[in-house]
Amino acid sequence: TWSLAGSARFAGSGEDRRYVVIFRDDDKVFFRSARPDASDRNELAFSATIPLNMGRNIIRVIAREGEDDVTGRTVIVYRR
Repeated sequence: TWSLAGSARFAGSGEDRRYVVIFRDDDKVFFRSARPDASDRNELAFSATIPLNMGRNIIRVIAREGEDDVTGRTVIVYRR
């Protein structure tokens, strides 16, 4: 397994749904949504333990706000 922690910061001030999703290759391994009534909806902390396959694992972290605002980062982790 591989542990990943961070936070997503959202710039918008609207009521759009905000969430973070993590994929290992094509499998969704983590999902967290910001609560609409949270005091600080502009930042969403996350921590995930990701199971790794043997060989190359492509880990994609995607943060999304509403339908149009999406950003992501990709990390490649090799397991021997």
